[in-house]
Amino acid sequence: MILLCMDGLDYQLSAKLKLHLPYEATPTIEKELCALLDNNYVPHTLHVWPSMFAGRPIRHPDIDKLIIHPIRAKGRATLHRLGINWGRKETQLRAYQKGIIYQRSVKPEETVFGEYPSFIYQIPGLVDNFLLGGTDDWYNYEHNVWRNLIRIADKLPYKLVAVYTRQPDHLGHRKRNPAVIYREGFMLAKQLEGDVMILSDHGCDYHTGNHTMNGYIGANFPFKAESIMDVKKIIEDRLKLNNSEVKVAAEAEIKREV
Repeated sequence: MILLCMDGLDYQLSAKLKLHLPYEATPTIEKELCALLDNNYVPHTLHVWPSMFAGRPIRHPDIDKLIIHPIRAKGRATLHRLGINWGRKETQLRAYQKGIIYQRSVKPEETVFGEYPSFIYQIPGLVDNFLLGGTDDWYNYEHNVWRNLIRIADKLPYKLVAVYTRQPDHLGHRKRNPAVIYREGFMLAKQLEGDVMILSDHGCDYHTGNHTMNGYIGANFPFKAESIMDVKKIIEDRLKLNNSEVKVAAEAEIKREV
């Protein structure tokens, strides 16, 4: 199974662009997976991704680094309305912050990836030295690695492959239309052999730059989901089904040979 993890993919925009996989859901995001940022409870990258694959709420212990004092948040919102991005240092105006490095909040072996031979790339909360923020050059480099890994994902010798890009969320926050990235993701998903899923932790409305309250699950096989944390069970059920089908086929082949 191959998982294309696209941070901030907004299902309303993908539907508008007529981008679909055969089976889709826009599951809710539990309150436990939201953080108090800019005076609003919003789903946050560092919470949702590890929770999605662990099947339980996991709050990143360092999320307080992102919580902004209400007075400062109000001032920054005023600057944003004037088209000025305010960096993390009050004394410095700059086009974009350099970012903050976060370590993992859960071990991969404590998630669905511990149940199967797995390959993961850059999933927040599951990898150390995850850079939240950064320059455009870094985002572009990271996305290019994501693209190239997907192109060979169905050739890798793993039961479960998951590769992550922040480009949709990054463009959404910068109020740039991410349509090109959306089309690329759905095109790559449809070119792969085997079971494929596109996952998003939440949407990001590029008109406002704000996170939305629904995730996205798309697949080329049927599934059921109400919560974003159903992802773990979807993966487990599908891989178990595939294993049983392989076992039945192998037993049938043995009987034919006998």
